[in-house]
Amino acid sequence: MDFSKYIDESIGLEFCGDQELYTEMLESFIEEYDETKANIEDTYSSKDWATYAVRVHGLKSASKMIGAMPLADKAYELEMAGKESNEALIQEKNQALLDFYKETVDAISEHIA
Repeated sequence: MDFSKYIDESIGLEFCGDQELYTEMLESFIEEYDETKANIEDTYSSKDWATYAVRVHGLKSASKMIGAMPLADKAYELEMAGKESNEALIQEKNQALLDFYKETVDAISEHIA
C-alpha cells in the first residue's frame, strides 16, 4: 500500500516536531479508529447533523496533525455539509469518507509495522 497516497509525512512531522512524537500520533490515530468511526456512524444514523459536523471536525483535525491531508479534505467537506444540514451530500459521501478512513488507517498500520 502506498503510504504517500494517504499521508504527507513532512506535514505530520512539522506539526509534531520530531519522529518519536509523530510515531506516537500515528499509533494514537490507529487506536482511535474504532471509536471515531462508531461515533460518526451513530450521528449519521440518527441524522444529528450538528453532532455529525463535530465528529467529522475531530477526524479532520486529527488527520491534519499526522499529515493525512486527503482524509482531512474529505472530512472538511462533510463537516461543512453537517453544519449546513446538507443531508443529501452527507448521504452521498459518508460511506466514501469511512472507506477512505479505513484505507488510511491500514496504510499507517502497514507503514509503522
